[in-house]
Amino acid sequence: MLTGGETTATERAMAKSGVLTVGGLAGQPLQVFLLTYVAYVTLYCGRKPLSVAKSAMGLPTATLGNMDTAFLAAYAFGQLCLAGLSTQTSTARALALCYGGCAMAMLGFAAFESDTARIVLWGANGLFQALCYPLCVRALAPHLPHASRGKLMGIWTTSQAVGGVLANSFAAAAMSRWGWRAAFAPGPATILALAALALLLGLPPDDASSNSAKPSHGPVGGTAAPEGNLKVVTSTPGLPGLMVAYFAIKLARYTLLFWLPMYLHQELAYSGPQAGFAATIFDVGAVAGSVGAGFLADRWPIKESVVVAMAGVSAPLCIMLAVRLTSTFSLATPFLIKF
Repeated sequence: MLTGGETTATERAMAKSGVLTVGGLAGQPLQVFLLTYVAYVTLYCGRKPLSVAKSAMGLPTATLGNMDTAFLAAYAFGQLCLAGLSTQTSTARALALCYGGCAMAMLGFAAFESDTARIVLWGANGLFQALCYPLCVRALAPHLPHASRGKLMGIWTTSQAVGGVLANSFAAAAMSRWGWRAAFAPGPATILALAALALLLGLPPDDASSNSAKPSHGPVGGTAAPEGNLKVVTSTPGLPGLMVAYFAIKLARYTLLFWLPMYLHQELAYSGPQAGFAATIFDVGAVAGSVGAGFLADRWPIKESVVVAMAGVSAPLCIMLAVRLTSTFSLATPFLIKF
């Protein structure tokens, strides 16, 4: 395992030789990093369209809320209960199956007229998406040096924000020209299907990935608790506290992720497409926040203080969004929350 100094020296040597590197990654590790990054960006084509299209669908708020609930309930069930099943096949095949399932759910959502069918299909979409993040991390883990893990994961997790910006923009543009169904298919569904094919063909076999690097201990790339045993997993020191903190963060994040365009439409009189474009400011803040937190985590001895500081700033900003604000400040607040 390379130390911090050795990693830096390796990066300099590769840069001088003209080898493309990202945080010291080159060759197959870099290929996996970039492929999973782009794939996770495309996943947001299957996650963001509903939030953009809500204002144009003409459905009661309760029905739209049921769609979100179905997605999140299936997503939670998949992550808690189906993770063990993903180990029965290769990472590439499991990811291809998940992305392909998302594409089919998107096509069905755009095609059906029944609200019940749409709720079921959006729930199926959440179920397929549930395993995408852990599977991407499984593919990445063998390639992340411990010394730069925080920085690399900080860079990689910007895929969520970049995906949000692009998916919001695409959905808003498609909806303004062809109607709300175009936010779901054929464009986004086709992109997800292509991502499934790219992952199936581009990711190396799991045994090749595991032999390419020997990462040190830790939740990203080291010895983990036995899969499928929730009691053992939750007994990991420090993990219950992190779970509670992440739960609280997700309450704020998914409220804005799913409902910010609707808020801008109803409270500030934005058109549906305008609200979709404006809501991208939430994800723009995430790019700066993800990278900044990753760099600080590698350098600060008490890594939890980074989370505490960022959450402490976000909390009052969330409260401020509960009050009707001016148009300019309403857009600045989600940016700062996500940062």
